[in-house]
Amino acid sequence: MNLKNFSLIFLVALIIFVISAEAGRNGRSRNGRRPKKSNEDPTIKFRQSVEKFKKIREEEKMKRSLLAKREEINENDEINRANILLLLGKHDSSQRSLFEIDGDNLIQNEYILEIVNDDSTPEQVTNNLIEDSNRKMAFKSKVKTVIKTVKKSIKNIKTISITKNAYTTIKKTTSTLKNINTNTIKKTSTVQTITKTKIAVATNDAIATNDAIATNNAVTSSITSSNNLNKIYQPKPGTKFQWQLSNCNKVNTSVNADVFDIDLFETPEKKIKELQNKGKKVICYFSGGTIESWRDDAEDFLNKGVVLAEMEDWENENWVNINSSKLKPLIQNRLDIAVEKGCDGVEIDNVDGYTFDENDFTYSQQLKFNKWLADEAHKRNLSIGLKNDMDQIKDLLPFYDWALNEECYEYGECEKYKPFIEANKAVFGVSYITGSKKIAEACKKANKLNLDYQIKNLELDASKIDCSIYE
Repeated sequence: MNLKNFSLIFLVALIIFVISAEAGRNGRSRNGRRPKKSNEDPTIKFRQSVEKFKKIREEEKMKRSLLAKREEINENDEINRANILLLLGKHDSSQRSLFEIDGDNLIQNEYILEIVNDDSTPEQVTNNLIEDSNRKMAFKSKVKTVIKTVKKSIKNIKTISITKNAYTTIKKTTSTLKNINTNTIKKTSTVQTITKTKIAVATNDAIATNDAIATNNAVTSSITSSNNLNKIYQPKPGTKFQWQLSNCNKVNTSVNADVFDIDLFETPEKKIKELQNKGKKVICYFSGGTIESWRDDAEDFLNKGVVLAEMEDWENENWVNINSSKLKPLIQNRLDIAVEKGCDGVEIDNVDGYTFDENDFTYSQQLKFNKWLADEAHKRNLSIGLKNDMDQIKDLLPFYDWALNEECYEYGECEKYKPFIEANKAVFGVSYITGSKKIAEACKKANKLNLDYQIKNLELDASKIDCSIYE
């Protein structure tokens, strides 16, 4: 084989390699594998998946409810046990027990009194009872009233409300007021009129004062809102980042990081507050370009008719139609949840659907959707990061506050993020590689570009290798 033929073969092989690599990049899914199209109706399988996870959620909700009820019963047991002990210690003025346990029953003791002399006043009856009970009245009987049937261990008793079934019979005397002075009534009426006038004046003054306060508060609130719009979080290069999307009900808050990126739906609000109380910023993750069937609102996406093809290699997840106006309220609702939970910002995933073979989106359609996402986040005072979508960085840089990339080292794309770094906006990066030599190489390259880079596993739990250790 001569040199000319060898060069020709080498050139052809090189062209084939470049074309294959580019096609693989444009059509890869999140773990780098090329997706495949399917002729099946994607919504049928997705709806089945939605129903499956809906049933699982209902079962979990029932379990949580039963556990909460059990805890409530246990707590009530303690309260009721204490209440019973207090009742057993109660006595009347003659040191007779008012309550006692008789077998399995909690009973109340009452003593019926029979009046001998009807002319006695209540005060006399009481005194005579102490001085000489045989003269004025006598104890007729001791009555035991069952209040509640209880276990001997005094458990599972509801709060006891005591109702007396036997009472002391005492003749009550009443008196009637007569001959009330008419002038006194008139004077009282005059005083009431004057008082009402004073109240009316005071009320008017109070209303005027409150109106002024309300106006000042409204102005202050307006100024505060205006100032808050200028305080949207924008992390700078060098910001330490933690990305945990699994086991978010137990987020590891001890990780050394300035920013925690965690799942919007799975993370309890108290965890978000805990992080913020430690001075951390919280970014809340959700997908805007796809819908996962296990999410609480997945059925809403189905009912709105925005669910498209299944996402290859990611079970129970489908693309959504970013060109549909029906999608917008669903995304806005998720952003509102982020606000309600107190998130500082959002990471909206799968905003590069136009690069995947199973979608028919154009560059301009994706760009329009991604700009809309940024505007909606900023309207709510939420910071927003550009997830992957490197080919649109030039057009989206002014709209996004930071960026997050997966596998830019593996695909030789990390340098595409220079515009973010030059704009003093942080770039967070993740690789799923193994091997100490490859990890060291990736980290050193990321550090040189001033990216905050880390090595994670595909489960995206709390564990990570922070590339700053390779500086």
